[in-house]
Amino acid sequence: MDWQVLGLERCLADRDPWHAATIRFPGLRVLANDLSLNEQGAPARVEAKLLRVLRQHVADWPSFSALRLLNASTRTLA
Repeated sequence: MDWQVLGLERCLADRDPWHAATIRFPGLRVLANDLSLNEQGAPARVEAKLLRVLRQHVADWPSFSALRLLNASTRTLA
């Protein structure tokens, strides 16, 4: 998950975040197409909603990641 969030951060910082995200995570394009058909919504609107969810995921992830705790630990993990 930490790898995923790092990749998403890079994509979201891109000039064209949707394009960058779908290159790195091709399943997003399929998901957006399926959601557009199911909800009969404009693809751009679905893409914007998915980007909002991804931004929220990136913002929330540090609260859940154990990486911060592992980096702060002075003990060796067995």
